Amino acid sequence: MIQQKSLNNQQKLYVLGLFLITILLTQISLPFIPIGSLPDYFIAWAVALISVNNKYFSVMKIFFLGLVADILIGQLIGQYGFTFLLIYVLHFFISKMLAIQSNGQKTVLGVILVLSGLLIDYMTSATYEIDNYETSALLKIIFTIITFLIYRLIFEMKLKAI
Repeated sequence: MIQQKSLNNQQKLYVLGLFLITILLTQISLPFIPIGSLPDYFIAWAVALISVNNKYFSVMKIFFLGLVADILIGQLIGQYGFTFLLIYVLHFFISKMLAIQSNGQKTVLGVILVLSGLLIDYMTSATYEIDNYETSALLKIIFTIITFLIYRLIFEMKLKAI
C-alpha cells in the first residue's frame, strides 16, 4: 500500500492562505493590466501547487479544490475542478515519462501545464468566447505564466522551509 505524505498544519494554513489571496486577486482588477488580459490566477496557483508539492495531494483533493474555486468565484461548477484534474493527470504522466529533475526542467513543465490549463479553460468555457484580439489573449498567457512563476517561487521558499 502506498503511503501518501501529508502536510503539517503550518503548511496547510499557508496553502489555504494563498488560496484565499488568489480568490481576492480574481475579484479585483489591477490598474496596469488591461481588463481582457487579466491572468488566470487559479490556473497559475494550481500548477505551482501541483508542480512543487505533487506528492502531498491526491486526485480527489485537487478536484475538490477546483470545485471550491468554482463556487467561491461564481464560475461554471466543475470547470476549474475538471481543469485542475487534467493538469494533475498531465503532470503525473509527463513526470513518469520523462526524467524531470533540474529546476529548469520543472519550470518548463510548469509553463507547459499553464498553457494546457488555459487551453482547457477556453475549451470548457460556458460562453465559448475567446478574446477577439490576439494581443489580449497573448498578454493573458504571458501574465498567467509570470503569475505561475511568482507562485512557484513562493511555494518553493515557504513550503520547503517549513
